[in-house]
Amino acid sequence: MFRSRTRLLARIARPRILNTPSISLSIYSLSRYHSPRTAGIPRHFSQTVPQSKALEERYSQEDAEDEGEEPEDTYPLYSITDAAAHKTFEHAKANWPSHPNPPEGWNNNWDEYGLLPTLFSPSPYFMMLPQIEMVCIRAGVKGSPVEGVMFSDEDGSLVLKVGGGEQLYVFDMENTQISKFDGAEGGSPLESTEGASLFERIIERDDTVRQDLHKLGYLPSVPLATTEEQEAGGLVAADAQEVLSQGGEEAELLKVKEDMDQMMRDNGIEPPEDPEEWEREFMMLSQRLQESFGDIETDIDDLQRALDDLDPDAGLRQVDELIAKYEMAKTDAESDVSAGKR
Repeated sequence: MFRSRTRLLARIARPRILNTPSISLSIYSLSRYHSPRTAGIPRHFSQTVPQSKALEERYSQEDAEDEGEEPEDTYPLYSITDAAAHKTFEHAKANWPSHPNPPEGWNNNWDEYGLLPTLFSPSPYFMMLPQIEMVCIRAGVKGSPVEGVMFSDEDGSLVLKVGGGEQLYVFDMENTQISKFDGAEGGSPLESTEGASLFERIIERDDTVRQDLHKLGYLPSVPLATTEEQEAGGLVAADAQEVLSQGGEEAELLKVKEDMDQMMRDNGIEPPEDPEEWEREFMMLSQRLQESFGDIETDIDDLQRALDDLDPDAGLRQVDELIAKYEMAKTDAESDVSAGKR
């Protein structure tokens, strides 16, 4: 019974096919993974935030709507795990051709560029190309990979190197346009009828665009197609909030699932997205904790009986014994977790 309940908990948070435009939030100052206006995709654009912030921002938006406030620009909210964000930062630091001596006002310490996961992580659109690549395609800039060189401390604008070429480009955060970068400033924004058409076909999930992106030189190979379920994997599902607001058993299970995820994180385990892998990790953690804590529940029952019998001396003795036993078990559990990390 426990295994089937755990399996249900694992599956309740599985991504569902979503209507992307309906999942939109006002722009708030969220976290280091948030960027107002970022990639300049005005029609369907996703803000990237840690998963732990995602539902919180949805609740804030719904509260504002209840109070009759008019939202500013709205975009889908996309979440990314801390592990995925960390991977993006580490890849940038290890591989990008950072400017050796950035001009005044420019920076190449990528740990300080909070827009990095938003621009360079897989996006919730067809083929899941990073949003900065989609912006380059729209502007007619051909080539891959798209790599950062330096960024502006003042407004977050980003100097890019595309496809290993010598020409540098700048993505202007003020007007969300790309232009050629010469010296310390950019030129006129680049526009491309061909690129704009390809961009629209990506948004519309036109499967034939994959071949054209390769044939026309935008990408070095034909990108893989993705399903709507894959693309929606990081979007904050509106129906999750509906489940919680309606209450009932499913809402309780969803809340329990969130608590279990947090317990796994507290013990050094990032909850897997795959339900079967999640179940396996949770069962292993549960078994390890159960072995470490032993029969503490029995001790608690004995203590409760002693207190019920109004025997203060016996109760106090058992309290001392229980505290000592708990501290020993806790130390053993922490040692097991530390050993597991190694």
